[in-house]
Amino acid sequence: MKYIFAILLGFISLYSTSIMALEAKWFGVTSVYITDGESSILFDPIITKPTIGHWMFNLTFKSNRPLVDKMLAKLEIEKVDLIFISHQHFDHSIDAPYVALKTGATVVASPSQEIITRAVSSDISIKSLPYEKDIGDVIEIGKFKITPLRRNHSAIIHSLDFHFTPGPVKKDFNFKFYDYKLGENFAYFIEHPDGNIIFDQGGQYNPLNDHYLGKVDYYFTGVANKKNLHALTKNNIAKINAKKTFPLHFDFFPLQSNFLERLPLPKVGIDEISEELKRIGYDGFHIPKWGETLKLVK
Repeated sequence: MKYIFAILLGFISLYSTSIMALEAKWFGVTSVYITDGESSILFDPIITKPTIGHWMFNLTFKSNRPLVDKMLAKLEIEKVDLIFISHQHFDHSIDAPYVALKTGATVVASPSQEIITRAVSSDISIKSLPYEKDIGDVIEIGKFKITPLRRNHSAIIHSLDFHFTPGPVKKDFNFKFYDYKLGENFAYFIEHPDGNIIFDQGGQYNPLNDHYLGKVDYYFTGVANKKNLHALTKNNIAKINAKKTFPLHFDFFPLQSNFLERLPLPKVGIDEISEELKRIGYDGFHIPKWGETLKLVK
């Protein structure tokens, strides 16, 4: 009898795994982990933050490996198949190479990201991501199909068209704080039988998203550097009209601080965004909590 019971438990466990819903976790800035229980993809893993010294003196800036280890354990992220990076500013790219080493992931790397990744270790698996097409070739892993979408980065100061550290990462990259240039900028359309997703860290609408209108179940979108409230709400989030929209890049990231990182980024106005969306009739806006499991049920 005990053998029959063990076999039944095995079948139940196998069945439970096979029907695991699509899930996501946000863990700061634009870091999003997505899994269906069989395959997992990770976007912009960022745990390491700079100090005032980095900003003032252009100090060497590398992944804080003990902190990354601690946070990945807390998030229960052990294995990742593919890591995607939106662009190479420090708040999107710094931890990706080490997380790849830690989880066995392949880094899907644009030319600038490949320079950063190779500077960390030649042992990291890389899949090259050319920066030649507006809509890139589909990348498949398990049931996921990921399409890279080239996009412009939002200006930090719109009135002056001011961009933070523009241009590609230089070949002599040496981990100085301001060596983390913009590089190449992407959003991603993710197809899965349990729901389609757009991951887009940008604060302004990407015209390439027009190709997927009516096909998006979940929208992960940056809300920092928005041009104005109307542009973000009516002309972006409500236009996509996903079942659920999860804002990104609304938390404080410029300094490593347990206290500051719990605060919203100044001038983002996350509550104002939420209220405006309700006013215009969109009720799918969900502000994620750090490490919260988001059930993406189609």
